[in-house]
Amino acid sequence: MWKPDDHQSFFSGAEGWGTYRQLRKGRSQLYEVRLSFGQIRVKVLRLDPTGKRGDPVVRVTLDQNRLVADCQARDGALVITFPEEVILRAGQSLEPRRRELRDFGRTLLDQLDERLDRHVRRVRRRVLERIRARFRRRRP
Repeated sequence: MWKPDDHQSFFSGAEGWGTYRQLRKGRSQLYEVRLSFGQIRVKVLRLDPTGKRGDPVVRVTLDQNRLVADCQARDGALVITFPEEVILRAGQSLEPRRRELRDFGRTLLDQLDERLDRHVRRVRRRVLERIRARFRRRRP
C-alpha cells in the first residue's frame, strides 16, 4: 500500500462508491470508509495489514454511533465482523479505530487518575465547607 501511515484511495462496490482512508499515529490507527454515492452492505470488513500481534482493541462507529463488532487480527490484517449486516449509505462513514491494549490501559489509567483527582478535590471542598460552617456557628 502506498503511504500506509497516511493513505487515501477510491473504492467501488456493486451498489456504491467512495473513499478509504487509513491514518496511523503512534500506536493507534484510524480507518475510514466514506461512501460518496449509493449504498453498500457490510458484514465482514478486512483492512490493511496491521503488522501487530494479538487481538486489537477496536472501536467501530457509523456516523459517530458506536457499533457492536468482533475484531480480530488474522494473517496480519484487521478483520471486523458485524453480528448483522451494516448498510452504509451515501454521505455516511464507517470508522474503525484501533489501539494497542497497552495504549488502552494507559488511557484507562489516565481516566481513573483524573476521576480520582476530581473526587479528591470535591471531598476537600466539602470538608472545607463544613469546617467553615461550624466556625461561623461558633462566632457570636
